[in-house]
Amino acid sequence: MLNNEDNQKDWFALATQLRAQNTDLIKTIVNLENVLSEKQKICELTINEQSSEITKLQDKITFFQSQIDELNVRLIREQHFNLELKVRLTTNKKYIESQNTLLSSEFTISKLDKNPKKSNNFDKSKKIVLPFFLLHED
Repeated sequence: MLNNEDNQKDWFALATQLRAQNTDLIKTIVNLENVLSEKQKICELTINEQSSEITKLQDKITFFQSQIDELNVRLIREQHFNLELKVRLTTNKKYIESQNTLLSSEFTISKLDKNPKKSNNFDKSKKIVLPFFLLHED
């Protein structure tokens, strides 16, 4: 009978020991789950912060791209305007040179005329008319 009683004590001690180990394992699991939960929250916060930052950066990129597009449009407009001004300047220069040549010729002819009454043979009915773009003031 002693053997049976010792056997029961051994089984009881083993069961008690296993329950204690089981309790320790459950505590460890709960502890690990808590740590994991905290780490997941930290990761989610980090992901949310980074996602928010990425969204802000994408908005900035979109804004700057629209600014670049607007500046490109303005640049093209200004280039066209400058080209138009160059053409106008060239046209005006040619026109003024031709008028200058005409006036010089008429002046030379009037000087060469020996008759005092004809010295004013500068035809006053001829008027020099400037094109509208020479008269226009910006």
